[in-house]
Amino acid sequence: MHKSLATIVFTAVLSLSTVSGQQSSNTDKLVLPDSVMRQVVSRILIWHFKPSRRSRTIPVSEHGVKREWLPSIRNVKFQLASDNDALKSERGVFLFEGLERIGRHYSINVGWGDSDCDGSGESWAFNVANADKIRLWRLNEGWGRGCGGNGPPNLRGLKMGESSPNEIRGYEFFRKGKLNPIRIGISTKDDVRRIFNDACETECDYDENWQLWADYYEDGIAFTQTTGDSKDAEVKTEFFPRPEFIGKLQTLRLTPRKPISFLRVIFPKTFAKNERYSIGDDWDENGFAGAVHSTTNTYTDGYGLEYSVYDKETFNNRRSKEREQTNAVHSGDLIGIEYRMPDSLNDVIYIGQVKGAIKK
Repeated sequence: MHKSLATIVFTAVLSLSTVSGQQSSNTDKLVLPDSVMRQVVSRILIWHFKPSRRSRTIPVSEHGVKREWLPSIRNVKFQLASDNDALKSERGVFLFEGLERIGRHYSINVGWGDSDCDGSGESWAFNVANADKIRLWRLNEGWGRGCGGNGPPNLRGLKMGESSPNEIRGYEFFRKGKLNPIRIGISTKDDVRRIFNDACETECDYDENWQLWADYYEDGIAFTQTTGDSKDAEVKTEFFPRPEFIGKLQTLRLTPRKPISFLRVIFPKTFAKNERYSIGDDWDENGFAGAVHSTTNTYTDGYGLEYSVYDKETFNNRRSKEREQTNAVHSGDLIGIEYRMPDSLNDVIYIGQVKGAIKK
């Protein structure tokens, strides 16, 4: 999901008492009896979540937690959640992690986040008395971790044609709109024509407010990749769509016909933010008339959904400003919405063909 991982943990000095546990080596995961961990998990959840007047559901990470350990609290439903569930939620899921032995005590970190990158919360300590009865207390310390890099979340177990559940409210073209029957990587040109019209090859009207572009997988080289094989040579690999994907839908793009401001839209953690630079050259009857440089913010999730939002103009030496005044784009305006095949399925879509070594 992310390129680098940085972890910050604040430690405290713990007093000594008697505990028991199994850990065969420094790299093995610490394992405690279910009877112990059930008390730890249940009592911490009871401390955090009080009985409620209204029904609510608390997602708890499935890592290191069993369903039978979850307590019963009035109007509070605890539900085991996967890694993908954590990426779909703005806060993530409630985590239990970092179980370790410190002297004769154990400590465990709890809080909100996802298992791969972001997480923060507090630490608890406990020891075990006779008959596996525990003594548990909350430490006066916190923990946190985060990721560098800004690639979209890498969703595990993503299925071909799975639509993003992260569409911004009011712009749900797949969930509630005309694109609902369409599936990226599965639908064909004929499927798109049946929804719109026979002339909808690559460009057509979604409705009076939106224009639609469609791209399909074609036979031939999709992209090349060069990797180092030795100090003196590189290996060039050409990638082709597998035959079963030729003619299948690869990308759908929607562009608004009128300005739409996204200044007040807050994208959740399910989206990764990037900055894109663009250069536009201008020509008139006298030849080259200058250039405009600008930046656009993109927000992309692990399903291949991307929102492009105009940021600002960074350079402009055009001779004529008339066209800019009549078609001005303002900071925060939505440029377009794209639905494409997520990168995590590239291994399914493409097959590589090595072209041989290239001398450096």
